[in-house]
Amino acid sequence: MSSGPRRPFPPASVAPPPARTSSDGHEDTSGRCPLAPLLLVSLLASFGTGLFWHGLGFIAETVHGFSPARNLALFAAMGGAYVLGAFSAGPLIRRLERRASPRSVLLGSLLLQALACTPVAMDDGQWTLWTAALVVTVASSITWPVVESYLAAGRHGAEMRRAIAAFNFTWMPAVAAPMFIVGPFMDRLGADSIAMMAPIG
Repeated sequence: MSSGPRRPFPPASVAPPPARTSSDGHEDTSGRCPLAPLLLVSLLASFGTGLFWHGLGFIAETVHGFSPARNLALFAAMGGAYVLGAFSAGPLIRRLERRASPRSVLLGSLLLQALACTPVAMDDGQWTLWTAALVVTVASSITWPVVESYLAAGRHGAEMRRAIAAFNFTWMPAVAAPMFIVGPFMDRLGADSIAMMAPIG
């Protein structure tokens, strides 16, 4: 029998390590990740993600002849894949941590997204589009729990609030910026240029 009511949502995907104190009672922040490189990773990953999400529909329509209904199906599949990936990210990352560090998991998820985008610009087959859409979406759902765990680890109170604010002011404009550059890049370099730019994230 259950010992209590079930939680409606799974626990945090990657729990930050508990705060440690030194021998004199002060907080030990030795496990804290420097904020600047973390924000740089967030900036590039968010820009690449925004570029991919904004540009994918145009590639599907102009290169592969997708109708609005097929584009809707593509993005619905991506949304479903992200939800499934987010809910399974915690157990998956805990399994991977037995063989690799969180930093390796983060690097692997970013490299996987870059590799998945590249065939879209090199092959006109629709399989590249669907594969990239699903692989990038699932890998992205694994990337952000790791980033957020690094953001929280070793930070508390006002310092954590400042770090979260800096993180939010970094990723939000980076996701929105591609909305203004997708059109000009497609006009000058073609729709496939978006797929070549997305791997920088």
